[in-house]
Amino acid sequence: MALDRIVPRPRLGLVRRKPDAITIADRARDAGQWELAAQLYRKALDRDPRNPPIWVQYGHALKESGELRDFDKLAQAELAYRRALLLDPTAADPHLQLGHVLKLQGKTEEAQAAYLRAFALDPSVPHPLHELSGLGWSEAQVVEFRRLAGAADVERGPSTYPRQTPPERSSTLSTPPESSSKNPALAWRLPHDAQDLLAEFRGAAACPAIVHPYPTFSVIIPVHSRTWELREALDSVLAQSFSDLEVIIVTNASPPETIAFINKYVHDDPRIRAFFYSDDSGNACRGRNRGVIEARGEFISFLDSDDLYFPETLATALQIFREHEVDFVAGRASWIVDGSRIVGDLVTGATNQACPVNMAVLMRSNPFMTCTVHVRRDLILKHGGFRPEQKYLEDLELWLRLAKKGCRFYYSEEIFSKYRLHAGNTELKYIDRRDYWFQQMRINYLKPFTDWGI
Repeated sequence: MALDRIVPRPRLGLVRRKPDAITIADRARDAGQWELAAQLYRKALDRDPRNPPIWVQYGHALKESGELRDFDKLAQAELAYRRALLLDPTAADPHLQLGHVLKLQGKTEEAQAAYLRAFALDPSVPHPLHELSGLGWSEAQVVEFRRLAGAADVERGPSTYPRQTPPERSSTLSTPPESSSKNPALAWRLPHDAQDLLAEFRGAAACPAIVHPYPTFSVIIPVHSRTWELREALDSVLAQSFSDLEVIIVTNASPPETIAFINKYVHDDPRIRAFFYSDDSGNACRGRNRGVIEARGEFISFLDSDDLYFPETLATALQIFREHEVDFVAGRASWIVDGSRIVGDLVTGATNQACPVNMAVLMRSNPFMTCTVHVRRDLILKHGGFRPEQKYLEDLELWLRLAKKGCRFYYSEEIFSKYRLHAGNTELKYIDRRDYWFQQMRINYLKPFTDWGI
């Protein structure tokens, strides 16, 4: 046979490619296999965590896998949508999906804000206004908002709303939206969030009630009965050089004077939210867990009501997260000793020391002060929070569980916080039975986490 008559045959086994995780996940999604789809999307995100559309699909799969009722799945789905928006805050669909999952959790005001942003970013999407009707908006309010949003679009030009970053947050008063000043009736006809959004798209400065909907850090502060210590703690957070944050205060059988003090801070700074429990849970587990569930940030920062941050704490933690791609960041602590509790030869200004972190170290003792710890929120939602039945060493039990699940730790040499040693430290209620709680910790960290206790 002549050589020019030989026709090469394709080697099909070498040409055919194996479908990637996203393709298989899409097929599972289309088949209604939501649990499998969620696992595969998570696998894809482990390889490429900066893919907003896949975070949205992951959130959708989580939500559907819980049949729209599973509280933990809804909380994880919420975080997935927020992660998508952290990567691309100008996309309408993640806002829309976030609104759905917030509504399913009963977070009506946050759902309304998400729907408003979805519509404002893409007026061609009909669903947000339909959902607002389901949240109590009258037909007149929906029509008025659509009309005014359309007018805002005309002022900006004939095209649809451009992709844009969220406006700068401000603590100063701003000029009301032009339409509101010309038509005072809008003050009662439209909810304030709608008016604020119109102000944003007209280029007005943000009102004091407008804060970043998805801050980088959520600082969680559980409190019982403190006031002046809590003031110092809050002031140290609000004075951070990196200010893209929110503060979540959770009370535990707090007296009226503490509640009044907290309400004043909530009133004065929109970055602060508070949740109240009238009964005493015994330790900080419930407060921290409620804070994790309510948080909107990418990272959770734990601060007790009698401890303080240094001004660069959050900025330093964020730099470590970004540069080292870790899941858990802690720093050193500096002691404040008031003399009411003596611990060895510790004096004010003394510090603990950073050390390598591994399972062996965590099985022996707790190398971190909780007030120096910052963790990715999605990992706490995935692996569980503070175990309510672990009354003492509850923080170390969680650190062990995260380490066992493969979370990446970084212990910085930087001093992150000031820790007060005094006669009111909660651990003094349980420290006499430390050996018992240590053994319980070694048992509990291996158990599945099932109860947030909130």
